[in-house]
Amino acid sequence: EEKRRATSAPRAEGDAPKRGRGVAGGGNGGKNSMSRKVFIGRLDPAMTVNSLREAFGRRFGKVEDVFIANSKTFGFVTFDDGRSAKDALDAGHLNVGSADVVVKTA
Repeated sequence: EEKRRATSAPRAEGDAPKRGRGVAGGGNGGKNSMSRKVFIGRLDPAMTVNSLREAFGRRFGKVEDVFIANSKTFGFVTFDDGRSAKDALDAGHLNVGSADVVVKTA
């Protein structure tokens, strides 16, 4: 009877294991998605992806992606570059419509 480890998948020769790759910026063409993404909280449930994309883009720079959680009270904004994300973090909040949206590290 052959025993196999449940966590081990066969690898082709030369393939490196996928663990331990926590090097900042590695493998994504120099764009570190962690440094480009910010958490946004205190969202109004009526806010849309488009309204957030427009507000954050107008104030801080090009927005690559907006995600709103199912609860619609928080989400994430990913900017095209890290400088825009840093500017948003430095601001700490943004007025969108009637809500004061909080910006924090993702």
